[in-house]
Amino acid sequence: MTRLLRFILMGDLMRSLVLAFLLASLSTAALAAEPPNIIGTWTPVEHSSARIGPREGLPTYTTPSLSHDLHFAWKLVITAQDGPAFAGYNMGPSGKPKDLVGVFRTDGVRFVMSTDGGAATGEVMGDKLEFCFTDAIPVYVAAGCTIYRRQ
Repeated sequence: MTRLLRFILMGDLMRSLVLAFLLASLSTAALAAEPPNIIGTWTPVEHSSARIGPREGLPTYTTPSLSHDLHFAWKLVITAQDGPAFAGYNMGPSGKPKDLVGVFRTDGVRFVMSTDGGAATGEVMGDKLEFCFTDAIPVYVAAGCTIYRRQ
């Protein structure tokens, strides 16, 4: 009889685990928010950064440069978006576009982004978009945050 009882209990345990897994899967899908459409041109309205080293289009900094100058902020253009994934380019003082790709997190507000020179995290807040970046190029390092408004 103990074998029969064990068999019944194991069956109940397996059914409970399968049911818990299905409920967790459904609730995760239901919690994923639809990200906003961010296609378009975004212009900087606030910017702060710190940098050291040479970078195309910028002066060479031999000591850390700490700045709140919009001149150092890059224009952001998102050209394509498919659900949470997006792509585009940003353009800095050199005037040359630099490709970027990114994806929204499941909350539909926060995102991660990558370029050939670094990475960024950000979020969309109504008609504003903020991202904070880090660059780690062999002879140049930088970090900064910029708030953008859609043109």
